[in-house]
Amino acid sequence: MPYTVDVLFRGFPAMLGLGTLALIRDGQHNILFDTGNGVIRPQIKGMLAEHGLDFEAIDMIILSHLHWDHTFNYDFFPRAKYVVSKREWDSANDLVNRDIFVGEAIIPFLRTAKLRLIETDGEEILPGMKAIFTPGHTLGCMSVLLEQDGERWMLTGDAVKTRGELRTGCGGMSVNAQTTRETIEKIKAMADRILPGHDSWLAIRDGDVFPEENELVLRFSEGVMANGGQDQITIRLD
Repeated sequence: MPYTVDVLFRGFPAMLGLGTLALIRDGQHNILFDTGNGVIRPQIKGMLAEHGLDFEAIDMIILSHLHWDHTFNYDFFPRAKYVVSKREWDSANDLVNRDIFVGEAIIPFLRTAKLRLIETDGEEILPGMKAIFTPGHTLGCMSVLLEQDGERWMLTGDAVKTRGELRTGCGGMSVNAQTTRETIEKIKAMADRILPGHDSWLAIRDGDVFPEENELVLRFSEGVMANGGQDQITIRLD
Protein backbone atom coordinates (compact mmCIF):
# COMPACT_ATOMS: atom_id res chain seq x y z
CA MET A 1 0.00 0.00 0.00
CA PRO A 2 1.41 3.43 -0.90
CA TYR A 3 2.19 5.83 1.91
CA THR A 4 0.51 9.18 2.36
CA VAL A 5 2.72 12.05 3.46
CA ASP A 6 1.24 15.19 4.99
CA VAL A 7 3.51 18.13 5.74
CA LEU A 8 2.33 19.35 9.14
CA PHE A 9 4.84 22.21 9.12
CA ARG A 10 6.89 23.31 6.16
CA GLY A 11 10.40 24.31 7.07
CA PHE A 12 11.52 27.85 6.32
CA PRO A 13 14.51 28.17 3.95
CA ALA A 14 15.67 31.54 5.30
CA MET A 15 15.77 30.49 8.96
CA LEU A 16 17.30 27.14 9.78
CA GLY A 17 15.71 26.98 13.22
CA LEU A 18 12.36 26.12 11.63
CA GLY A 19 12.59 22.50 10.47
CA THR A 20 9.97 20.53 8.54
CA LEU A 21 7.57 18.19 10.34
CA ALA A 22 5.86 15.45 8.30
CA LEU A 23 3.27 12.75 8.98
CA ILE A 24 3.59 9.42 7.13
CA ARG A 25 0.74 6.89 7.13
CA ASP A 26 -0.01 3.54 5.50
CA GLY A 27 -3.33 2.64 7.12
CA GLN A 28 -1.62 0.69 9.89
CA HIS A 29 1.08 3.03 11.16
CA ASN A 30 1.14 6.72 12.06
CA ILE A 31 4.72 7.92 11.74
CA LEU A 32 6.34 11.29 12.27
CA PHE A 33 9.45 12.19 10.36
CA ASP A 34 11.21 14.39 12.93
CA THR A 35 9.27 16.13 15.70
CA GLY A 36 9.66 19.77 14.70
CA ASN A 37 10.98 22.94 16.27
CA GLY A 38 10.15 24.86 19.42
CA VAL A 39 8.13 27.57 17.67
CA ILE A 40 5.38 25.11 16.68
CA ARG A 41 5.19 23.29 20.01
CA PRO A 42 1.83 24.85 21.02
CA GLN A 43 0.31 23.94 17.63
CA ILE A 44 1.30 20.28 17.27
CA LYS A 45 -1.75 18.93 19.04
CA GLY A 46 -3.99 20.83 16.64
CA MET A 47 -1.92 19.79 13.62
CA LEU A 48 -2.48 16.14 14.47
CA ALA A 49 -6.17 16.70 15.27
CA GLU A 50 -6.70 18.01 11.73
CA HIS A 51 -5.80 14.49 10.58
CA GLY A 52 -7.92 12.73 13.20
CA LEU A 53 -4.96 11.87 15.42
CA ASP A 54 -3.70 12.61 18.91
CA PHE A 55 -0.30 12.15 20.57
CA GLU A 56 -1.01 8.53 21.52
CA ALA A 57 -1.83 7.63 17.92
CA ILE A 58 1.78 8.16 16.84
CA ASP A 59 3.50 4.77 17.00
CA MET A 60 6.83 5.59 15.33
CA ILE A 61 9.10 8.62 15.07
CA ILE A 62 11.96 8.63 12.59
CA LEU A 63 14.62 11.19 13.46
CA SER A 64 16.66 12.37 10.49
CA HIS A 65 19.31 13.69 12.89
CA LEU A 66 19.42 14.97 16.44
CA HIS A 67 19.63 18.74 15.99
CA TRP A 68 17.24 20.63 18.24
CA ASP A 69 15.16 22.19 15.44
CA HIS A 70 14.16 18.70 14.24
CA THR A 71 13.73 17.01 17.64
CA PHE A 72 12.36 19.67 19.98
CA ASN A 73 8.97 18.04 20.59
CA TYR A 74 10.24 14.52 21.21
CA ASP A 75 8.41 14.12 24.53
CA PHE A 76 4.76 14.31 23.40
CA PHE A 77 4.35 10.73 22.17
CA PRO A 78 3.97 8.07 24.89
CA ARG A 79 3.54 5.07 22.55
CA ALA A 80 6.14 5.88 19.92
CA LYS A 81 9.20 3.87 18.97
CA TYR A 82 12.08 6.14 17.96
CA VAL A 83 14.28 5.34 14.96
CA VAL A 84 17.70 6.94 14.44
CA SER A 85 20.90 5.94 12.70
CA LYS A 86 23.47 4.28 14.94
CA ARG A 87 26.18 6.62 13.71
CA GLU A 88 24.10 9.66 14.66
CA TRP A 89 23.40 8.12 18.06
CA ASP A 90 27.03 7.32 18.71
CA SER A 91 28.09 10.80 17.63
CA ALA A 92 25.52 12.47 19.86
CA ASN A 93 26.74 10.44 22.84
CA ASP A 94 30.34 11.56 22.34
CA LEU A 95 30.50 14.18 25.07
CA VAL A 96 33.87 15.52 23.91
CA ASN A 97 33.17 15.95 20.18
CA ARG A 98 29.36 16.21 20.16
CA ASP A 99 27.79 18.60 17.68
CA ILE A 100 26.76 21.80 19.51
CA PHE A 101 23.35 21.79 17.81
CA VAL A 102 22.30 18.43 19.28
CA GLY A 103 19.28 18.81 21.55
CA GLU A 104 20.69 18.21 25.02
CA ALA A 105 17.48 16.87 26.57
CA ILE A 106 16.71 14.27 23.93
CA ILE A 107 19.80 12.15 24.64
CA PRO A 108 18.82 10.97 28.17
CA PHE A 109 15.22 10.62 26.96
CA LEU A 110 16.17 8.26 24.14
CA ARG A 111 18.34 6.16 26.45
CA THR A 112 15.17 4.98 28.20
CA ALA A 113 12.78 5.12 25.21
CA LYS A 114 11.90 2.38 22.73
CA LEU A 115 14.83 2.98 20.41
CA ARG A 116 15.74 1.29 17.14
CA LEU A 117 19.21 2.02 15.80
CA ILE A 118 19.72 1.68 12.05
CA GLU A 119 23.11 0.18 11.23
CA THR A 120 22.82 -0.66 7.51
CA ASP A 121 22.30 1.70 4.58
CA GLY A 122 19.08 0.70 2.83
CA GLU A 123 17.71 -1.15 5.86
CA GLU A 124 13.96 -1.65 5.66
CA ILE A 125 12.05 0.15 8.40
CA LEU A 126 8.65 -1.03 7.14
CA PRO A 127 7.61 -2.62 3.85
CA GLY A 128 8.22 -0.05 1.13
CA MET A 129 10.15 2.23 3.49
CA LYS A 130 13.94 2.22 3.63
CA ALA A 131 16.48 4.09 5.73
CA ILE A 132 19.12 5.76 3.57
CA PHE A 133 22.34 7.09 5.08
CA THR A 134 22.88 10.67 3.93
CA PRO A 135 25.78 12.13 5.95
CA GLY A 136 27.32 15.56 5.54
CA HIS A 137 25.17 17.93 7.56
CA THR A 138 25.89 15.62 10.50
CA LEU A 139 27.90 12.42 10.62
CA GLY A 140 24.80 10.26 10.93
CA CYS A 141 22.07 12.04 8.95
CA MET A 142 19.46 9.59 7.71
CA SER A 143 16.76 10.00 5.08
CA VAL A 144 13.71 7.85 4.38
CA LEU A 145 12.93 6.44 0.94
CA LEU A 146 9.30 5.53 0.19
CA GLU A 147 8.53 3.26 -2.75
CA GLN A 148 5.28 4.66 -4.13
CA ASP A 149 3.86 2.57 -7.01
CA GLY A 150 6.78 3.22 -9.33
CA GLU A 151 7.85 6.53 -7.81
CA ARG A 152 10.50 7.07 -5.17
CA TRP A 153 9.85 9.74 -2.56
CA MET A 154 12.59 10.77 -0.16
CA LEU A 155 12.30 12.75 3.06
CA THR A 156 15.80 14.05 3.64
CA GLY A 157 15.86 16.15 6.78
CA ASP A 158 18.86 18.45 6.54
CA ALA A 159 20.85 16.21 4.22
CA VAL A 160 19.18 18.55 1.72
CA LYS A 161 17.81 21.63 3.43
CA THR A 162 16.54 23.66 0.45
CA ARG A 163 16.04 23.73 -3.31
CA GLY A 164 19.21 25.80 -3.58
CA GLU A 165 21.29 23.03 -2.05
CA LEU A 166 19.76 20.46 -4.36
CA ARG A 167 20.47 22.63 -7.41
CA THR A 168 24.05 23.58 -6.52
CA GLY A 169 25.21 20.51 -4.63
CA CYS A 170 26.52 22.74 -1.84
CA GLY A 171 25.14 22.49 1.67
CA GLY A 172 25.65 25.00 4.44
CA MET A 173 26.31 24.00 8.05
CA SER A 174 28.06 20.81 7.01
CA VAL A 175 30.58 18.76 8.96
CA ASN A 176 32.14 17.76 5.64
CA ALA A 177 31.51 19.69 2.42
CA GLN A 178 32.67 16.90 0.08
CA THR A 179 30.52 14.32 1.84
CA THR A 180 27.56 16.69 1.56
CA ARG A 181 28.08 17.06 -2.20
CA GLU A 182 28.27 13.30 -2.61
CA THR A 183 25.13 12.85 -0.52
CA ILE A 184 23.17 15.40 -2.55
CA GLU A 185 24.14 13.63 -5.78
CA LYS A 186 23.12 10.31 -4.24
CA ILE A 187 19.71 11.72 -3.30
CA LYS A 188 19.12 13.22 -6.76
CA ALA A 189 19.97 9.88 -8.36
CA MET A 190 17.66 7.88 -6.06
CA ALA A 191 14.51 9.99 -5.79
CA ASP A 192 11.76 11.34 -8.02
CA ARG A 193 10.35 13.58 -5.30
CA ILE A 194 12.14 15.08 -2.30
CA LEU A 195 10.94 16.76 0.89
CA PRO A 196 13.89 18.77 2.27
CA GLY A 197 14.43 19.82 5.86
CA HIS A 198 13.58 23.49 5.22
CA ASP A 199 11.56 23.73 1.99
CA SER A 200 8.57 22.41 0.07
CA TRP A 201 8.32 19.21 -1.96
CA LEU A 202 10.72 19.20 -4.91
CA ALA A 203 10.26 17.09 -8.04
CA ILE A 204 13.35 15.73 -9.82
CA ARG A 205 13.07 15.23 -13.59
CA ASP A 206 16.10 14.52 -15.77
CA GLY A 207 18.34 15.93 -13.06
CA ASP A 208 16.47 19.26 -12.84
CA VAL A 209 14.71 20.52 -9.71
CA PHE A 210 11.07 21.64 -9.87
CA PRO A 211 9.60 23.08 -6.64
CA GLU A 212 5.96 22.15 -6.10
CA GLU A 213 5.33 25.35 -4.13
CA ASN A 214 6.84 28.79 -4.65
CA GLU A 215 5.05 30.82 -2.00
CA LEU A 216 5.56 31.19 1.72
CA VAL A 217 2.98 33.01 3.81
CA LEU A 218 4.28 34.67 6.98
CA ARG A 219 1.48 35.39 9.45
CA PHE A 220 2.17 37.74 12.33
CA SER A 221 0.83 37.33 15.83
CA GLU A 222 -2.12 39.41 16.99
CA GLY A 223 -1.34 43.10 17.23
CA VAL A 224 1.74 42.92 14.98
CA MET A 225 1.62 44.44 11.50
CA ALA A 226 4.11 44.99 8.67
CA ASN A 227 4.35 47.01 5.46
CA GLY A 228 1.69 49.54 6.37
CA GLY A 229 -0.76 47.40 8.29
CA GLN A 230 -0.60 43.90 6.79
CA ASP A 231 -1.00 40.98 9.20
CA GLN A 232 0.66 38.58 6.76
CA ILE A 233 3.25 38.72 3.99
CA THR A 234 3.58 36.40 1.01
CA ILE A 235 7.11 35.60 -0.16
CA ARG A 236 7.53 34.20 -3.66
CA LEU A 237 10.62 32.04 -4.07
CA ASP A 238 12.58 31.59 -7.30
